[in-house]
Amino acid sequence: MRHRAMLFLLLAAFACANAFAEEKPRRVRASVVTLPWSDEGRSLKTVLDRLDEAGAADRSDIVCLPMECVKSDGEPIPGPVSQALAEKARQHKMYVVGNIREREGAKRYATSFLCGRDGKLVGKYRKSHKMPDEDMALGDDLPVFATDFGQIAMRI
Repeated sequence: MRHRAMLFLLLAAFACANAFAEEKPRRVRASVVTLPWSDEGRSLKTVLDRLDEAGAADRSDIVCLPMECVKSDGEPIPGPVSQALAEKARQHKMYVVGNIREREGAKRYATSFLCGRDGKLVGKYRKSHKMPDEDMALGDDLPVFATDFGQIAMRI
């Protein structure tokens, strides 16, 4: 698995380098949201408010939210939380990287997902490595996603 992760990082770097080699580089405004680890801090309302700040005030191209940005026992993706974040992405014409507990059948994953500027789900990545005390299923895919400013990958 270690070699696969190294290969993934090399491929992601290569994809980014190729994207910029073909076009003139441009500025990309990225925002990172931090949230307190509390019920109020990890509420959907709080996250949507932070996305409004990043989109309206900062005019971000991409906003990255923390792991389990909205506290829940798990829901499907797409689902209510991912669709609400995607709507903010559409509203502010930005990309949003969210992360929630995803439920698929009896399994629970820590899943990051990319919402496009058009409000559509671009794709998702399920956490593929965990700490010994974490109780979740693991994904086995390391996808790379196209954006209008280059290729990106997600890790949790």
